[in-house]
Order: sequence, then structure tokens, then C-alpha cells
Amino acid sequence: MTTPSAPQTAFGLAPDVYEPHRRDLEFLELPDGRVLRDACIWPGFMQQVLNVDPEQIWHMLREFPTWPANRPIPFRPDGSDVHWVGGRHPALNFRGNAIRRSKIWCQSGYSEGLRKYRYSGWQWKVAYATHDVQQVAPVAEIAGKLNAHMEVPINHWIVTAYENERDCIGLHSDKMENFAPNSCFVVLKLG
Repeated sequence: MTTPSAPQTAFGLAPDVYEPHRRDLEFLELPDGRVLRDACIWPGFMQQVLNVDPEQIWHMLREFPTWPANRPIPFRPDGSDVHWVGGRHPALNFRGNAIRRSKIWCQSGYSEGLRKYRYSGWQWKVAYATHDVQQVAPVAEIAGKLNAHMEVPINHWIVTAYENERDCIGLHSDKMENFAPNSCFVVLKLG
């Protein structure tokens, strides 16, 4: 990672939060040497800007149960009954294979209908696993604090837990077809 000149974007953050000449921002460098100027790592962002403790948020998230892999996920009209969906559940399998991570999906405006954020491996049967963000207290806390600083509020959230520190999603590009104009993608790492 390198620190090139300031990016041309504020990463969707309002001007009162984003300071283009911050020295602690880390910009991502691709294997071919190109630097991504529209993506950065901002150490301490959750603690310093959002005033939340990532360890406490993670602890609260880990208390939610995991939906049984042998049961279909039912639609919940109010978006409640918060649960993780494990990588062995057929709705989260990638090309029919179990994956080494679990997920919680949340969205705002739940009563308006389920939002679809298509990514590689997304299946319709996982849509019912989406929760109303207000039903997932730790995500609702972060969503409220982050959206207070955003020019375009974020309306969809995915929490991912990997089986261990060696698991990850490799370098990839998300599909932009479901992104609203001028919106952004935010990753908040809890540990």
C-alpha cells in the first residue's frame, strides 16, 4: 500500500468528515502497481469518526444464532428473527459448494420490499435472509452513525464472518448494476 496524492473523491463522505490530505489513509495498490484512487483504508475510522467500539459490535453480532443449514429461510414480513446464514446453507453455497463464511444481510426501508444487491454467487433463495436494519441493533447503530456523514445514505448492509484468519475473498470487482448513482460501497472491518 502506498500514499499517493489525495483522491478525487470523498468516498461518499460529507466534507465535514473527509479531509483529502489525511496522512493516515492507506490507498490500495494492485499487483500490477496501479493505485486505486477511489478506495482507501482509514485506520481507526470506526473509533474516531463513528465513535463505536468494533470489538463490542463484533461481540453483539456473534450472539445471533445461525439458521439451520437443512431448513429453508422463510420470509419475515417485519424483517425480524435475526440470524446468520452459514456457508453450508444451500442459499449461500457458491456454484453448489459450501463456502467458509457466514453472513447477515440488512437493509433500510424493509417495508418497501427487499432490495437486491447482486454479486457473484447471489441466489434468490438468500433474499429472505435479509433483515430490517432496525432489527439488528449493532448494524443499526453503525448505519445511523455512518449515514449521518454520508452524502447518499447507505441502504444495504452485509456482515461477513470468516471461519478463521486465513479465509478471505480474493481480489474481485463487485457488480455495479444494483448501485444507485453517486452511491458507494463501504467495508468496515471489525477484527
